[in-house]
Amino acid sequence: MTFNKILVPVDFSEFSNNALQYALFLAERFHSQVTLLHIILLYHEDVSDEAHLMALENIVEGQEERKSKLMEKHIEESKSRSITVDSKLIRGLNAANTILEFIEENDFDLVVLGTHGRSGFNKWLFGSVAEKVMRLSRIPVLTIHKDFNKMGVERILVPIDFSETSKIGVDWGIVGAQEFKAELHFLHSVQVELHPEYFLMNSEMILQGNPAVIRHLDENLVKFTGIPKSKAVYALREGKAYKEIKRYAEDNEIDLIVMTAHGMGKLEHFLIGSTVERVARIASCPVLTVGRNQRGGN
Repeated sequence: MTFNKILVPVDFSEFSNNALQYALFLAERFHSQVTLLHIILLYHEDVSDEAHLMALENIVEGQEERKSKLMEKHIEESKSRSITVDSKLIRGLNAANTILEFIEENDFDLVVLGTHGRSGFNKWLFGSVAEKVMRLSRIPVLTIHKDFNKMGVERILVPIDFSETSKIGVDWGIVGAQEFKAELHFLHSVQVELHPEYFLMNSEMILQGNPAVIRHLDENLVKFTGIPKSKAVYALREGKAYKEIKRYAEDNEIDLIVMTAHGMGKLEHFLIGSTVERVARIASCPVLTVGRNQRGGN
């Protein structure tokens, strides 16, 4: 697990500052360079003629001047921590797309951003920014919830759905546990609607009263991860995956959830939404989202 260059999109809200503080925590540990990115949003309807264009330019220049001062304040605060921090202030028509383009044009290893932002017309809503960046970024994305209040990583949770892509999350979880000397947890949540074969059972609950099913899943979890039970904590739950992941994280004081951006398939995303996006939206601890081509924690 190496993060040489960390990108932190900021909107200068309290929630954005939480993301920045976590990024600085990681930068101290990994000796990373941090780049702060703020986007001045432009709108098509504001540039219909030359007069409007000139007025918009004046407004944008004023915003850039104010935001540059705020950016300088962030950089000044980081100097006492011996972290290299630079900043970029750019214009764009869409925050998420501009962040993704900036990632493509630069050699970053990680994006850290808040799941909530400012209120008002220019707010960075989770659905319109963080969710899209998580889904499409070519590099790992670490999201920080508005209720986050703890630095440090002592316990890592890796949810598993037995898909090929969830093995990537296992790889990252193992490397993360080694890096932070953290306790590693693996969780599988059984969802009846995603397993039609279980409708043949008389019981509404798959796990309750079915020790053979529990034993089978338990054995498969250990086989899937390749980590013996003496080296990790294994758990089975039944219910909506994102709710069970959140509940488990809270009950076990998890400090970091590691998930893969794509799980069982496109059908699941179409029907109920991506589990990882829902988890990042509601889990109070940081969520690290990794993609298909981001194996091995590097």
